[in-house]
Amino acid sequence: MIGEFNQLRAALTGGPSNWVPGPQESETATVVELSADTPLGRLSHYARLEMGPPELGEEQVILPISWEALEGEAFLPTLYGELRLQRVGDGRSQLELRGFYAPPMGVIGQAADAVVMNAVAKATVEDFIQRVAGVLSRNALGRSVDEQVMAGRLTLDRES
Repeated sequence: MIGEFNQLRAALTGGPSNWVPGPQESETATVVELSADTPLGRLSHYARLEMGPPELGEEQVILPISWEALEGEAFLPTLYGELRLQRVGDGRSQLELRGFYAPPMGVIGQAADAVVMNAVAKATVEDFIQRVAGVLSRNALGRSVDEQVMAGRLTLDRES
């Protein structure tokens, strides 16, 4: 199953069209729709996704990423993080997103973040990583993410 990690790694480092869910690429940016299920319903917005050069290792790939809202910038934070794919043994791989953001709007933004926006941010990260895993698994292995998770070959971890 080592080949599967190598296929996933090649897809992840082969460009955003191999792993970004529904990218809209232009000459100047990769745009992605970010979504979250909330008590108010499903919230979505578009963000500019930027990637740094990947850090390649035998057992993992770390891809620096950030996203910034294209609308409502004053109300939505910019996320800075790392998309990490690592081999965890027995033919399994783990995909995770580790990131951080600072709430916009100072003290008011911090209060809103404590009450509701942090939960929305976490839900957005969970949705994004699930969709990335699906696209990556389908493009690299010709399988759905559900097939990979049920077979015990892929685990998803989200941190924000």
